[in-house]
Amino acid sequence: MGVQGMAGCCSLPPNWRDLIENKEICPKCSAAGSPIDEGEMRKVLNKDSWDLVIEREDYFRCLTPHCPVSLFSRVDDMWFWMRDIV
Repeated sequence: MGVQGMAGCCSLPPNWRDLIENKEICPKCSAAGSPIDEGEMRKVLNKDSWDLVIEREDYFRCLTPHCPVSLFSRVDDMWFWMRDIV
């Protein structure tokens, strides 16, 4: 069968340059995120999620209503879903 069953393994999204160059761009919906500080992140993330955060100053909040991503960091290459918010 080969690699045909691996959907999206080698394809880049059309906005891949934005995702690399603009750390405030949401990885899911491509909208510009809003910066979030460490204190606010501590309030909204549960302890298990908070323990995964490395570069605390490089996180953004996605404010797009239909996007399932709540917080993201292009630097950490990490995002949290709405279900991760307390």
